[in-house]
Amino acid sequence: MGFKEVNLLRTETTLLGFSGERVQPLGFIVLPVSFDDDNGYAMNMVNFAVIRAKSGYNAILGRTTLNFFGMVISTPHLCAKFPTSSGVVTIRGDARKATRCFQIA
Repeated sequence: MGFKEVNLLRTETTLLGFSGERVQPLGFIVLPVSFDDDNGYAMNMVNFAVIRAKSGYNAILGRTTLNFFGMVISTPHLCAKFPTSSGVVTIRGDARKATRCFQIA
């Protein structure tokens, strides 16, 4: 993603992977995450665990981040919605990309 390992905050934390394996993060990094559409905008700094793994995903947002934004996720519709002071923001997914990520996973 363009950052160097020296930018990571070191940790002794061990994560539990999706298939039950234990994963040692390379470290953590805090990055700005923003979402917007014609109805509004929201941004927050998000703490990401950086791991070395093959995945179709660049990042996975956890419950804490989704809750901060007040997101409601609809996987069948490939979209997420959340309120802002300007209106409801809708983020739409791409069915082809989602299928490709699913195949890789």
